[in-house]
Amino acid sequence: MASSSSTSGSASGSAVTERRGIPGAQFVEDVQTYLTQSGLDVGSALAFLQERLQQYKVVEMKLLAQQRDLQVLFPYTSNTL
Repeated sequence: MASSSSTSGSASGSAVTERRGIPGAQFVEDVQTYLTQSGLDVGSALAFLQERLQQYKVVEMKLLAQQRDLQVLFPYTSNTL
């Protein structure tokens, strides 16, 4: 685990901080406005969001594996204390 968390972003209201190298999800209230502001067409926006979803799933799987590993170690740590 080289870098457990990193934060980057400006102080603006639309900046979303990053955790574990993946930016936080931004709530999209109006899809048409989002597409216009981002300069993407529907297909490329969908591809971008699906790629981001895959990144979130990978991070989730890593966190679940880490949680399982820690739960296995917990009884040994409790007995030691």
